[in-house]
Amino acid sequence: ADYLGLIFSSLAGYDIRQAINVWENMQKLNKGKAPPEFLSTHPSNDSRIANLKELAPKAKAEAAKYGVTSFK
Repeated sequence: ADYLGLIFSSLAGYDIRQAINVWENMQKLNKGKAPPEFLSTHPSNDSRIANLKELAPKAKAEAAKYGVTSFK
């Protein structure tokens, strides 16, 4: 779901690096409050941030295929 969100956001011209900032802020706000990842239905903030950092260049490359190279 995060990958599709990155692709759609980049196609719309948004700076998808901001998604990483959002989850880093969530991590700070929820420090010590989140359950262990194996008990959660969602990835931990650490995992999600790492995945977003890995997927962001791929999403930008997909957007570039459709001529989107400028992000706001």
